[in-house]
Amino acid sequence: MSNITRRFFISGAAFASIASISSILIGCSTQVETKSDNGVQETSSIEDSEATDNSEKEPSTPEEADPEPIEAGDSIATDKWNIILTDAYVSYTLESDKSRTSWTADNGVFAILEFDIESLTSDKIPVDQAIKNNQLLYNGNTYSNFDMKYLAGELWLSAKRTYFDANIPVHIYVYTTLPATAIDDDKQIAVTTTILDQNRIITLK
Repeated sequence: MSNITRRFFISGAAFASIASISSILIGCSTQVETKSDNGVQETSSIEDSEATDNSEKEPSTPEEADPEPIEAGDSIATDKWNIILTDAYVSYTLESDKSRTSWTADNGVFAILEFDIESLTSDKIPVDQAIKNNQLLYNGNTYSNFDMKYLAGELWLSAKRTYFDANIPVHIYVYTTLPATAIDDDKQIAVTTTILDQNRIITLK
């Protein structure tokens, strides 16, 4: 099997008098004294207050929350899907006891996530819209080329761009390949993913 390392101002003489009057008014600022709750007296000018009030304030951007961890046995559900993470591991082979066919990574190993998924509606939503944005972090590198498969009988079929009938549970495999050293070393392997629009992180080791 091939390696599946799967944006007025006023000018002119006609308005000279108006400009003169404006300059006089601008030059005469009015000071306003206010006393704050803590007794400190503050002095400000109307000009300064207007300038502040009219200035554009850049909207603050909320920080994106860290993804929530999910472990084998945890489920995420909406009115459209029920998804359970059943396993997360590193292996030399992609296999199932329901098929005599297995897959071996060329010069590497598989990082595999297994899910039980069930569509609850007849909306025909592809499974790769329910589980998406998969990125594996290992040894300072990011791996984002993931594949998805499921078994139909003994046949391994792609689950990408595939929808399933409502209320029929399906077991799927979401995986990518890593260097062979990843299976034995002590470096952490984790996958960030979006499951039903929730950002999650899955630690494999």
